[in-house]
Amino acid sequence: MKSFIFRKVSILVFIWFLVSFFPLLVFGAEKSIFEGVPQFVVLPESTSEKEVELLPLLTGDKAIEIELLGGQTAVPVKGSSKKKKNAGGEEELSGFTLEQDEAKDENTSVWKIKFNQKGRKATCVMLTHDKKTLTFKWRTKVPAKILQPIGNCVLKITCGEDTHYLALREPMTLETAVMNPKTGSATAKTSKPEIPFPDPSVMFFEIVNLGKFAPGNAMVEFPPATNVSEISPKEPLQIKFNFKDSNGNVNELFHFNLALGFKTNFSVSLLPDNNMGQFSAMMQQAMDPQSDIVITKLRKEINNIKQKLDKQEGWKRNAADTTKISQSQQFIACIEKLRELGKADLKARLYADYGDVKVDLVVMEPISEEQKIAAKQNKKKKGKKETKRESEEQEDSVGGFKF
Repeated sequence: MKSFIFRKVSILVFIWFLVSFFPLLVFGAEKSIFEGVPQFVVLPESTSEKEVELLPLLTGDKAIEIELLGGQTAVPVKGSSKKKKNAGGEEELSGFTLEQDEAKDENTSVWKIKFNQKGRKATCVMLTHDKKTLTFKWRTKVPAKILQPIGNCVLKITCGEDTHYLALREPMTLETAVMNPKTGSATAKTSKPEIPFPDPSVMFFEIVNLGKFAPGNAMVEFPPATNVSEISPKEPLQIKFNFKDSNGNVNELFHFNLALGFKTNFSVSLLPDNNMGQFSAMMQQAMDPQSDIVITKLRKEINNIKQKLDKQEGWKRNAADTTKISQSQQFIACIEKLRELGKADLKARLYADYGDVKVDLVVMEPISEEQKIAAKQNKKKKGKKETKRESEEQEDSVGGFKF
C-alpha cells in the first residue's frame, strides 16, 4: 500500500514539474520586452514636425509608463541659482516636465514634454506609443535653443516589472589625451556640442585610466568620480604617484593636476607639478637611454650599502646609509614611472547622474584615422547648420513665449 501511494505521489510531482518547467526547457525563459532596445537614441532635427519612430517597442497587451528624468537640470542655470516662488509661496518649476495626454483610442498612449518658465508651459514634444512603436514629434514653433536641451533628459520606461532607461542623446567621443613625453602634459577638447551640457550640479568627471595605471593601483592615487562644480583652477583634481620605502613610509614622487572646461565645449588638460621646468627635465632624463647607466650604478650602490649594514649591529649603523638607500630607490622608482608615462593616454568620461541612471555625455576613447576624417566632415556640416540656426533664433522671443 505504501509503495502504491509513493508511486502515485511521484507521478503527481513529475506531472507538476512538466507543467511548471517544460515550457521553459523547450522555449526558454520569457524574454524581456526591452531586450535589444538601445541605451540611447539620436533625436531628429528640431526643424521638422514630422513624426518619426524613436524605437520599436512591442508590448502586446501590456501598457507602458514613462517618466522624464533630468528635466529640471536639462537647461544650465544662469545667474542666481535660487528657485523663484509664486504668489502662493510654492516653488515655480523651471525646465521640462512630462504629462500624459488623452489618446484617440485605447490602444494608443500619448505624452507631452513641456517647457516650464515663469509659471507658463509650452508643449515641445509629443510621444506616442501604439503597443508596437514609440514615436517622437517636435513642436517647431518653440525656439530651437529651448528644444535642444531636451537631449539631456532620460526616458524611464516601465512595462510590468521591467524598466528601461533611454537617453535622448548620443555621447560625444573625444580622442584620448596623449601625454607629451617631453613636458608631461596632455590636452584634449571637443567641438561645440549640438546639445548644450546640462546643469553642472548633475555632471561628474571620472578617470578610467592613465596609460597602464588605473584606479585601484596601490601606488597611484586617483580621484573618485567628482562633480564638475567642485573642480576649479584653485582646487584641481590630482593624480598622485607614490613610493613606499623599505620601512613602509609612503612619499609622493610627483602628481598631475587636471583642469576641466565644460561651458561651450568640453576640454581636459593634464598638467604636471607646478615646477614645470624641473618636471620637464626629469621627463627627458627618464626618456634618455643613458639613464639606464645611472640606474645600474645606483642599484650597485644600494646593494653595497645593504651588505655593509647586514654586517653591522643595529646601534652601529649610520642613518645616512639608510637615507641614501631610500633616496636612490625613490629616484629609480620616479624614472621608471615616468618612462611608463612617456606616451600614456588619459581615458575618462563626463556623465550626468540622474540618481536612477548615469548617462555618458563625453567618452574619451582612442580614435582611428577614419573616425578623425569623419569627425572633420561632420564639424563642417555642423558649422553651416549652426550659422543658419543662430540667424533663425534671433527672431524668436524665448522669455515671453511668443511662439
